[in-house]
Amino acid sequence: MGATTDPIKAAQAMELADVGYPSTQIAPLIGVPGSTIRDIIRKHGRWGEIAERPVFVKLREEQNKALEAAGRALAAKFWIHAEENIAKLSPYKAVIGGSILIDKAQLLAGLPTEITASVNVHIEQRVDGLVEALSQALLLKQADPPVIDVTPGATLGATVIKANNKP
Repeated sequence: MGATTDPIKAAQAMELADVGYPSTQIAPLIGVPGSTIRDIIRKHGRWGEIAERPVFVKLREEQNKALEAAGRALAAKFWIHAEENIAKLSPYKAVIGGSILIDKAQLLAGLPTEITASVNVHIEQRVDGLVEALSQALLLKQADPPVIDVTPGATLGATVIKANNKP
């Protein structure tokens, strides 16, 4: 760990990295050399130990809240700017900027930025078929307990199972 690197700045660096900033952009933003930023993000050397300490975890939580609030405030300004300057500014740019900041605020808050769902009908059908086969086998077993005769089959070590001497 660099002797002059403040843990608060390190927490800021980790939060910025978590929301997608590359180390090359983080370094000038918080005034820490790029090599130190990379060490912090990768938890290299003593940064791995420091990152697990309760004080550092608390600093990161505080930074997260501050970044979330700032992101939401800036997103609101983008939306207002887009509305007030429709004639002067490309609405597309203002809306995209606001949308990106809202997504970042959602990420920092631990909320989803996308909701997806998928269902695999084929697997459900297979499971339903398996359940049906097992229930039928159980019913047959209860009605007529089998006498199992296992004899070697004709193909590569396969076996033939006969229930009640019926193939």
